Amino acid sequence: MSEAPSHPRPSASKSALFAGVSLIGLLLLVEGAWRALALAGLVLPPTGDRDLREEWLWVTRHLESGKNPLNIAQAQFDPELGWIPLPNSSRPGATVNRLGQRGSEVVPVERTDRSPRVLLVGDSYTFGAQVNDEETYSSLLAKRYLPEGEVINLGISGYGPDQAILFYEREGVKYKPDIVVLGFFVHGISRCAAGFKYYAKPRFELVGEEVQPSGARIPSPTELLAEYRAGSRKIAPRYPYLAEEFLDLFRKATTRKIDETSSVWKITEGMLDRFRERAEAEGTHPFLLIIPYSEILEEKESRSTVVAGLLVNKARASGLACLDLGPIFREKAPREKGPLYNGHWTARGHEIAAEALHQSLLEAGFLKSKGTPATPRVAQP
Repeated sequence: MSEAPSHPRPSASKSALFAGVSLIGLLLLVEGAWRALALAGLVLPPTGDRDLREEWLWVTRHLESGKNPLNIAQAQFDPELGWIPLPNSSRPGATVNRLGQRGSEVVPVERTDRSPRVLLVGDSYTFGAQVNDEETYSSLLAKRYLPEGEVINLGISGYGPDQAILFYEREGVKYKPDIVVLGFFVHGISRCAAGFKYYAKPRFELVGEEVQPSGARIPSPTELLAEYRAGSRKIAPRYPYLAEEFLDLFRKATTRKIDETSSVWKITEGMLDRFRERAEAEGTHPFLLIIPYSEILEEKESRSTVVAGLLVNKARASGLACLDLGPIFREKAPREKGPLYNGHWTARGHEIAAEALHQSLLEAGFLKSKGTPATPRVAQP
């Protein structure tokens, strides 16, 4: 029998060339299919810019909607802060009065003969999302523990700690409070590094050893949507989709967990120093209220405990009075008949927060036993 003719094997260089061409073809196919899906509106294009992705998500949700494009509960656009309380707004159980304070009772900006005056700033936990006006920890603090004083709730849903501090500097100082409480929701620390969360917002940047507001201009929601409709802004990445996806994966892989050396923590440290220094310059006692997430009830170690630990250590080192509510909620939860969380705090959760806050203000020496303020300090020139 004659042997079958042998076929020469392709050279290594030809094999490599074929593999390379096949890979390029596959990548082009994936890139094209991805772009087609994005063009059809089925997926968003990838981007390594987290703020840009948040902006695109917001735009796609609101581009065709005729509703209020801001879409943050009882809030209105503000060119400096992103959004602020919407005066004279209400939902079932939730009131924002004519001065932008949570609740129907109005505390005037000018000082009255009632004392002490306590001002609260923060996010939806401080605002009191999902509970009625009279169930918020600010209302309970006023009615149960400081009936002769005044408690002003300037919390607003969606705020980062950075926005809350800036809001205090712009509006809160006008009230000349004896005590200012910064409600710091531990998961809100990520908002300190964001320029777009729920909507465009200010953020602080490290400039040398100090933090300063970035000064980036914040367009109104109608203006931002108009720019996308006109095509001056587009939902389109700067690089090929696959390159953007790789950059995003690289960013996630190289992003440090929050610790003493992470950039978001260094910004947070500077913000807390700024908050303390401004309050003391106004003759006001600053106080940091650390608000945990519900994960503390299930997990011994979590993001909440890590961030809370950093905040407590920073407060102690800088002389900022503080209270970490995490251990208190963890200790009380097993004995409670109902839940302390339902998305946000339940009414019972607010009761625990109000009691613990009042006790901590007493222990800090900011209140006398009957609720009157400690010896007031004179504002520094």
